[in-house]
Order: sequence, then C-alpha cells, then structure tokens
Amino acid sequence: MSATAKPQDSDFVEFLKDFTAGQAAGMAQTAIGHPLDTIKVRLQTQPNPPIYKGGMDCFKQIIVTEGVHGFFKGMLSPLFFVGAVNACLFALFGTARKSIFARPIEQLSLSETAVCGAVAGIGVAPLVGPMELVKVSRLVSRRFICLLYTSDAADDRISV
Repeated sequence: MSATAKPQDSDFVEFLKDFTAGQAAGMAQTAIGHPLDTIKVRLQTQPNPPIYKGGMDCFKQIIVTEGVHGFFKGMLSPLFFVGAVNACLFALFGTARKSIFARPIEQLSLSETAVCGAVAGIGVAPLVGPMELVKVSRLVSRRFICLLYTSDAADDRISV
C-alpha cells in the first residue's frame, strides 16, 4: 500500500477481489453443472408414461435429438446470474467477516465462519428462487412442456 493510500482503498480492493472470485466460481460452477442439471430437470419433469428410462437414456436421447447443444440450452442467463449470486455471496461473506468480527478469516472460529456464511446466504436468498425458475423453464424445451401439460394420460395435470 502506498503512503497516500487510505485503508478504505484496501477494503474496496478486497471487496472487488471477493466479488471477482465469486463471479468466476459461479461461472465455472454453471459451465460444469448445467449439462447434469439439464438431465435432472428433464427426468423430474417428464410425463407419465415416462419418455426416459433413466439418466443415461436421457443423456443419449438429448445427444441424438438435439446434439451437444441440447445440454447447454438456456445456459447464458444462469452463467452470468449464478456468477453474480456467487459474487454477492463471496462479497457479503467478506463484508460480514469485517463488520461483525473485524479479524482476518484465518483467525475466525468455525462457528464465527458459519455466522458470516449465514449472513451471506440470507443476503442472496431472495435472488436464488427467481433464478432457479428462469433456469428450469429454459432447460425444458417448448415441445417437452407441451407434451407434459397436454397429455391425456395425466388427468391430475392442468392443461394449458
């Protein structure tokens, strides 16, 4: 730190580092997890009788009918949104640590670290629900949704 730098400058730099690390973590998480999430959502939302026999069958059918691109449908918005949520999570954790305990992370006990994590989680919770709704609606193709909600075999489902 230079002689003219203020302590607030280093706090801001630390905040930016936390924020950037969270953004990168969220984007990596989405890039790796989205294909598996696609399979999970397709299996969970399939009509009765089921279209897929299991995870591997779902994987194969997506490859055959949609190609590799099928695993990444609707990934662009979660790529940035999950990144932003994680960025906020990391930054809120750092801010909570400084505001509540005013000690470096290495000096926090496990319970103090958990408190900071809980504060950060509470801060981002309102963002996660809407994000999941957008993600799931984009994972399931229009054709699949129509099949799901207009099936005569599914008497308990609402037709659209």
